Amino acid sequence: MPDLAQLRDLDPARWSELAQAWNDWSDDLARQLEDMDGEVTRRIADDEVWQGFAAAAAEHYVDEIRRRGVQSVDDIRDVADVYQQAADDITVFQDRLASILAYARGGGLEVRQNGDVGIAPYDTTGMSDDQRIHEREVRHRALLDVQDQIAELLGEAEDLDRELTGRLEHHSAVHSSAADIAAMQERIEERAARAAELAGTRPLTHEEAVELRDLLEHYAEDPVFATEFLELLGPEKTLALASDVTGIGNHLGNPDPELARGLQIELGQALATATDGRGEPNLGEQWWADLAEAGRQEVLLPGYRGPEGVYGYQFLGPLLNSGEYSSEFLEFLGADLIDFEKENPEAWNTQEGVLGEPLRFNFIDDQTAGLDPMYGLMLALDENPQAAKDFFSKDGENRVEYLAEREWIPDSLTRSVPDDHLSAGWSSFGDALEAATLEAGRDEVSREILRDSIGAFADRPDGIPHTMGDTMTNMISAEIAFVNADSMNSGINPDAARRDDIRKVIGDLAGDPAQYAQIHEAQRVYTALRLEEMASSSFDLGTRYTDVEMAGREAAVIFNALDGARAEAGYAEMTGADNEYNQAIEDRAALTDFVIGNVVGEIPVAGGFLGDGVSMVLDQVVENSRRDDHSAAQGWAEHIYHGGSTNVERLVLDAVIRHEMWGPDMQPPVELMVEGRMPQYSALDDEQRRIFDEWQSGPGSGDLRSVIENIRESYYVDTSISLGNENGSGE
Repeated sequence: MPDLAQLRDLDPARWSELAQAWNDWSDDLARQLEDMDGEVTRRIADDEVWQGFAAAAAEHYVDEIRRRGVQSVDDIRDVADVYQQAADDITVFQDRLASILAYARGGGLEVRQNGDVGIAPYDTTGMSDDQRIHEREVRHRALLDVQDQIAELLGEAEDLDRELTGRLEHHSAVHSSAADIAAMQERIEERAARAAELAGTRPLTHEEAVELRDLLEHYAEDPVFATEFLELLGPEKTLALASDVTGIGNHLGNPDPELARGLQIELGQALATATDGRGEPNLGEQWWADLAEAGRQEVLLPGYRGPEGVYGYQFLGPLLNSGEYSSEFLEFLGADLIDFEKENPEAWNTQEGVLGEPLRFNFIDDQTAGLDPMYGLMLALDENPQAAKDFFSKDGENRVEYLAEREWIPDSLTRSVPDDHLSAGWSSFGDALEAATLEAGRDEVSREILRDSIGAFADRPDGIPHTMGDTMTNMISAEIAFVNADSMNSGINPDAARRDDIRKVIGDLAGDPAQYAQIHEAQRVYTALRLEEMASSSFDLGTRYTDVEMAGREAAVIFNALDGARAEAGYAEMTGADNEYNQAIEDRAALTDFVIGNVVGEIPVAGGFLGDGVSMVLDQVVENSRRDDHSAAQGWAEHIYHGGSTNVERLVLDAVIRHEMWGPDMQPPVELMVEGRMPQYSALDDEQRRIFDEWQSGPGSGDLRSVIENIRESYYVDTSISLGNENGSGE
């Protein structure tokens, strides 16, 4: 495994130079091929030189050399791509390492060359015992989090090393002689022909199936083999083979589900390889169209006892759960699959089985029986985030809405399922959405997909399926700045998500304590940084108060949706059930406290939206929840949920105090001052807070009183909930 020093000292530029050298080589070879076309081919065409069979043989030979030469050019360029990927990924890893080290330094830690993490010496002079405990706990939790992040980073670096090594070994043939390349090509074509011969045999014997699996296992990722194999087989016979594979795994004679699994994995990999237009050769779009047409046809399964057959798409679905398919192929196939579903809404409701046993088409995993091919499509989109982004953002089509409204059949491996059973298709849909919005690059396109998701699930009578709750929570948490902006602008921006839809979706998610806590903390991070931007601006005091109030009211809407749902779920203060919420908040709140305490004022923000640095912080909040890694929370935390708008008010008051937003005639109580400065509101004890609240609710605080009142009003508007103390910002 690489260590931190190696990762830090690698020079990505050297890898880019290697990539360029290989690209230059491929360009030289490509020019030589062009010269061959210009010189040799022209002379062969001269009927005064070549005649009869000799001319045909020479032309065929030149065509073969050209084809192999083109393949060599592509192989060399693939090697260049490997080196360039290494350069790009090393840059990403080094950026992440720099962020981790900066985070560690901010948390008072030392990171050694070998990756060991320790707590740096720090001054405890003047600290009380409780403060020492608090500080020690903060640093210890920071240490655990940094250790986890370093281990994860080094593990990913090792995975990259293995991947690149494997790809280079795969392309080692570019160093071979022309004769070796030709011989290898011929062997691959022979293997493809043998695989097609086996695949066309119905029914396959066990020995033939094992031989076919072994061939596919060895060659499925080779474009020459995969394309030749599937061209010889054709789309209809490809799905017939997939049907036979299902028969091997089902209860027909001596079932062998493990062999069926291996065949599905390798057949799917071959299909992904051959349909990728970046490879050469590859199956053209006509083959795709013929495959889609075959997917719409009924296929009889040997031993099947049902009123009708099953559809080719149902055999294709499991194959999509293997390999990385191209964006273009998934768009083409997915569009046709949706069209077919709309024309045949009951297509996947296959009730009968094989020889008295339930049907099973999917042997790659144990999540579904594989009757619903949309499950496989969603898994394929999850594997290719850019494909998912392209698929869900197709102009003129709201595919998110369609998939949220379609019937996801139980697709269970057993005949009887509980009434509350949800198909694993829902979670695969969620994974694909998360890939499209969070993993393919966040921009206006991904945010439009988030808008579609909010609208679709707000309109869904049954709300958000619980298996998709984490997905929606992660999407909203990571894009909390965007959600806030849409909430405030929904009345004036026709493209924005509607405020009522946002409230409804967040309220639905908040019924789960962990989801409530994650959105709550993302909102708290965002609000603190947004208030920092407003309070620290160079505008006059009145303008800053107006901006702070706007940011506070914006946040109040989101906190209202969260807390309203919590109350309506039947959780009241001081009940045992409410402890679930308190614990979920506590697990994450300390991380937010740490972020707010160490990042506010350090990250530039502009234009009312958060910059890349803040997005990184929010991503950390989301990632900790995705990993269910509560140990990543930094430091000591107390229960923060005491009543309604208190969260927003405290954040506002902290920002106001930090930037001393008061005029000469509205100074805070002198008895609260420490060395001429007012401590943060969140640091005051109960008595100090009572004194401050009395001052800020009176005429002496000037505009501050109306700011807090208006924020409180925004929190409680249009809601019947009554949580905590509505008359003061304290506890």
